[in-house]
Amino acid sequence: MHTVPTIPGVTLEVYKQHRQLTPEPDGYVGQLYSGFAVILAVIDPTADPTIGLFRDGQDHYILQKDWLNNPRTEAQRQAHTRYFTDRRFAPGTKVYGIKMPLRVDEDQAVNTVHYPENMFVLAQYYCSNYSNPVSPDYVLVWKVALVSQNGEFFLTIQEAYDVMICQSGDSKPHIPRLHGHRQLEQLILANMPEGFRLCTGHADPLPEGPPVDQLGHDEGIVEGWYAARNMGCIITAKGAARVHWSEVPPRPRRRFLVIGERVRFASLRTPPPNPRTEWRKVRKARFQLQACGVELC
Repeated sequence: MHTVPTIPGVTLEVYKQHRQLTPEPDGYVGQLYSGFAVILAVIDPTADPTIGLFRDGQDHYILQKDWLNNPRTEAQRQAHTRYFTDRRFAPGTKVYGIKMPLRVDEDQAVNTVHYPENMFVLAQYYCSNYSNPVSPDYVLVWKVALVSQNGEFFLTIQEAYDVMICQSGDSKPHIPRLHGHRQLEQLILANMPEGFRLCTGHADPLPEGPPVDQLGHDEGIVEGWYAARNMGCIITAKGAARVHWSEVPPRPRRRFLVIGERVRFASLRTPPPNPRTEWRKVRKARFQLQACGVELC
């Protein structure tokens, strides 16, 4: 069974309304109906410096306030009253999180959550490379989300980026891997802890795409899986194709793919247009193909 990864120094808590849930090792939390769910990330004071971020549907990133010590929004103030009043935390503890409505999927008449209101981001600055004190430090960006598949809900944790902060000569610090996400890059740079060791040599290389030579007409290689979106991408002989979670087999419960896996598909189709939601406008689809009936080779 797939086991949800852990984030060093971070304890994740999941709630349905006021009731705390206990995710199983694969993240399964059961069926949830109406109301709202909450995910809290409790940051231990001994953990590497960590910031919380919120991302909207237009790829805008916002720095979160500490829900425990500095609640600002009404949701954060309510969370403070509901989840923190009768608890004791070590000095220096911080809490970030997300409150999300549970919505009804009209097509299937089951409850679901919508991306990106089901997700928040944690950026951790790893500054303790004692084995090699002259090497640069690095930043791990984690995406934490609650997803629904046929009304069954799962907590997902995914390492989205592993990056170094670079500086050459008199240039300003920058993160080459995040040049396509300028707001995320700027927030990570603005909150960089004192003494963080920068990369002064070559920037960390971009990951290479999967090899596609000798692929059959019905074969593909998984390029990425975006857990919070419940979808992924495979590379085929005809180009990149989107894959919806409902088109892949369960493992054994949540349906997902793993980068680098070789798969077969029943057909390639034109994907439906992106829906308009209160979080994002209708945008041109990135993918011109959608793979259906995907199975592992």
